[in-house]
Amino acid sequence: ELRFNHGAKLILEGPFDLELRGAMSVVLHKGRMAATCPRSSKGFTVSTSEGKIVDLGTEFGVDASSQGAVEVHVLNGEVQMRATNRTRYSLFEGEALTVDQNQAKLGSADTSAFITVVPQKVATEKQGGYVHWSFDEGSGDRSKDSGAYLAMGTDAAMKLTHDPAGNVFGFSNGPSWTQGMFGGGLSFDGKGAFTESAYRGIEGANPRTVALWVRLPKGDTGAGMGILSWGSATEYGVWQIAVNWSDQDSLGRLRVGTYRGRIVGTTDLCDGEWHHIAVVLGPGPRPGVPGNVFFYVDGKLEPISKREDFLVDTNTRQAETGVILGRHSVPVPGKRNFFKGEMDEVFIFDRPLVQEEIQHLMRTNEVPWKP
Repeated sequence: ELRFNHGAKLILEGPFDLELRGAMSVVLHKGRMAATCPRSSKGFTVSTSEGKIVDLGTEFGVDASSQGAVEVHVLNGEVQMRATNRTRYSLFEGEALTVDQNQAKLGSADTSAFITVVPQKVATEKQGGYVHWSFDEGSGDRSKDSGAYLAMGTDAAMKLTHDPAGNVFGFSNGPSWTQGMFGGGLSFDGKGAFTESAYRGIEGANPRTVALWVRLPKGDTGAGMGILSWGSATEYGVWQIAVNWSDQDSLGRLRVGTYRGRIVGTTDLCDGEWHHIAVVLGPGPRPGVPGNVFFYVDGKLEPISKREDFLVDTNTRQAETGVILGRHSVPVPGKRNFFKGEMDEVFIFDRPLVQEEIQHLMRTNEVPWKP
């Protein structure tokens, strides 16, 4: 994140190549960035290989990550694109322009495609609520919720169960107790084993963090379907964390889907090792605008490799179940639809955690504040 004395703020996503040309000018050679420019920074200019983007008091995103092409998305206000062929384009809120070798194409702005707000550490006494399933019981058919201030009034215990119909891989007797990263854990067979809680999850586009340990079989990129989910099969109504099973160039990567949109990371998790994963949904920059999603793998911020039509409107009111572990919420024909591997220490928080807090949780298995 870069801030200028005149008020402009830039948030860049790596890998990027940015050159500072002065107080009112930068050159984006490669990468993605979002710019927020108040009136005091009117005229702030971002130069690219396809021309100059001149701010007229606004918020906009620039994507120079494709081969040669440059995209401009106006999130609020107005900008002017001055192409290298001297053509000028005035763009307003909700509009986008793609320029490739002086060929221009107008479209709609993707408000979810750029990071516009970076979550900040909470400095108040009220740190938020959370649920936590440790799986340290070692036996029985349920794991208690040891969290605080989130699932109040609800029996949020995870109940171990299975689908008696199984799937194309066979039949299941349900999850089994195993050794985890901190004490006990749960093992899922990928044939119908899953767990279910009466806790409904966080609704709408409200901020959240999901963090847990997972271990998937080496090379089995279909094993990570249905790690964790809640919500319903309405437009953008589900919040589902999985490992990407489609697209050959991103198999095995962390993925979150919303029953239309999806975001995919870059690290292959199917290596037979334990990994700590965290998915964070931050607050929106203003009312009615969704927040950004951040992935963390083993405590490190994960670059995003794919974004497709990503909005969040998690529908807990029409959901048939609460939070589920180990089963795909919306079955995909011909796929496993059940998780194969181990899980441990599942947390859901009702606020976005920052990297420092996620790393503390990963190291100590303790929430980064006193409940």
